[in-house]
Amino acid sequence: MEQLVFEEKFFWYSDRNNMWKVEYNDIISIECDKPYIKFLLKGSKAIVIKKSLLNVQKNLNEKLFVRINRKTIVNMENVQSVLKNKDVYSLLMQNGLEYVVSFRTVSLVRKCFFLLNSSEKKDENGENENI
Repeated sequence: MEQLVFEEKFFWYSDRNNMWKVEYNDIISIECDKPYIKFLLKGSKAIVIKKSLLNVQKNLNEKLFVRINRKTIVNMENVQSVLKNKDVYSLLMQNGLEYVVSFRTVSLVRKCFFLLNSSEKKDENGENENI
């Protein structure tokens, strides 16, 4: 029996034989191919699980993990660039993968990308500091 347990900085996954601890920052994207989802991880690793994408999405940090279309959630920290070709937006990931962004989520994706890559970051005291 498969189990998926979400913690603050990582999740546990176990099947009949193995158990994995996966840190969220190692996730590049999560792709759906019903009834399975595939976690694409750094280092060209992948974990395939029989779960719904919506079930997983509910347990992820919505500031970092954005559902960009019906079948894909991406870790915005691993997005290299947001590209526009004619009227189609896509995301180029750090590992070279490219995903098409649905029209409905373009503004959210652009906002998240900008906020994560903004030149102003807050230090530990909550004050702005330029990097």
